[in-house]
Amino acid sequence: MTPDASANTRIPSSEITASSSGAPVASQASDVQTRTHNHLQLTPLALSPHQYMHISQHLTQFPKVYCGPTVIAMGYSPFYRDWAFYHPDEYVENFAKHLKTSTSRGTSAQELLDGMNYLNTHHDLADRWSALEYQGIHNVSRNYYANDLNRPSTPDINDWVRSSLSKGSLVVAHLGWYKENTLLRSMVRHGGHYVLVTGVFSSASNPAIRYVQVLDPLDYEGEGMIEDIVHTRHYMLELRPFSEAQKAYTLKDTSKQFADQPVGNLLYQPEPTPGKKEKVMPVLEGVMILQASPKKASPPKP
Repeated sequence: MTPDASANTRIPSSEITASSSGAPVASQASDVQTRTHNHLQLTPLALSPHQYMHISQHLTQFPKVYCGPTVIAMGYSPFYRDWAFYHPDEYVENFAKHLKTSTSRGTSAQELLDGMNYLNTHHDLADRWSALEYQGIHNVSRNYYANDLNRPSTPDINDWVRSSLSKGSLVVAHLGWYKENTLLRSMVRHGGHYVLVTGVFSSASNPAIRYVQVLDPLDYEGEGMIEDIVHTRHYMLELRPFSEAQKAYTLKDTSKQFADQPVGNLLYQPEPTPGKKEKVMPVLEGVMILQASPKKASPPKP
């Protein structure tokens, strides 16, 4: 599962025009207290993005396929302080072994979940987490599915992800890279990528649009230089629903990580990935959430 670069999507200017009062307006969404500011619905976060280590997968032994272990290394970094003394390559390699990351194809959704489950049960912070949950289209063990039907489902960004972030949970998004075939009415997968989710915002003017704040292990400059790490990989990912016509298209994956199925209610990034010879479309295939225990949500102070 070879990772590709994704666009550093900017919020349209129409969405960030200051409100008439300029002050946040309190509102309620599900069980999470939100506020509206600059026409975006904001959710308070238990963890700041600055509390995570920012690591480029270009600093690892296998930069083309190490997005999975790099993301998990960043996600665990506020809690496993001692591991931060490793060189980034050694630090990520520890996680790659637990995730059983392949040096040729990367990390599948099942391998990522199993690796996280192993880490939770074999390390001294196991009591910090209450559950490991998944929503998405990949074939994973039923015990990970975060719904009553124990089957694949469209990731619930608005409530499930938003409320989890507010509690200090670790949230990982799984993106697939697709090419649209209008003649065959299909979307064909060309690899995938993992990113760490640090925030969720919705458009007050168009609730169907989601803005997901992410830490991305892929350095789009391709240099892997320390000074480029923060600036090139912390951005807003804009996600929109497919058109009504596209919702009936068939998702196809030649590696058979999931069965052919309709696009349905999945969300995608509308702008093609820059710098790619082939125009590919990032689609949000799934989300893994390591739910924080209520009493253990805050990381230790440095």
